[in-house]
Amino acid sequence: MCTIVILRQVHPEWPLVLAANRDEFYARPATGPQVLREAPRAVGGRDVERGGTWMGVTNEGLFVGLTNQRGGRNQGPAPRSRGEVVLKALEAGSVEAIERYLDTLPGDEFLPFNLLYGDARVLRVAYARPGERRLRREDVPPGVHVLPNDVLDAPFLPKVERARLLASEAAHRPWPELADGLKALLSDPTL
Repeated sequence: MCTIVILRQVHPEWPLVLAANRDEFYARPATGPQVLREAPRAVGGRDVERGGTWMGVTNEGLFVGLTNQRGGRNQGPAPRSRGEVVLKALEAGSVEAIERYLDTLPGDEFLPFNLLYGDARVLRVAYARPGERRLRREDVPPGVHVLPNDVLDAPFLPKVERARLLASEAAHRPWPELADGLKALLSDPTL
């Protein structure tokens, strides 16, 4: 499953540590990190098929990441690319501008998704669900969190609890060990 691991105000040196995997069909081509746009400058992978991205960060430290939502189908015409949402959010340039963009976003024109966005001071997740025109949002509190293909810290998914436990074990380690622990967590085929 697509997963974003969040360490918010947990590590003594970094107020926000994020790690993610992209669990996508092998046949769907993507690039590694590259400059997605110049103003504001944003870096992330590129979905070659639809032109969007699933994750990016700006030079100013604004982060936007997307996980697909399990189940649910759009009943209308062909859905818009969810990767477009991430690009537009990065283009917005600030958490406040992303909020204004999300206020205008017709969530029911996309397949379901979760959008994590913010910076070192504010972090939120927005949910686009079938039959809901507006995106629901919630703040991400300090702590260790996992955003899977469902709600933040989905308590009914054992994989999420295991990922939180593994991330918590690595959370206070020095950088090389923390990075290795998060890589191992996201490479675990049981998650």
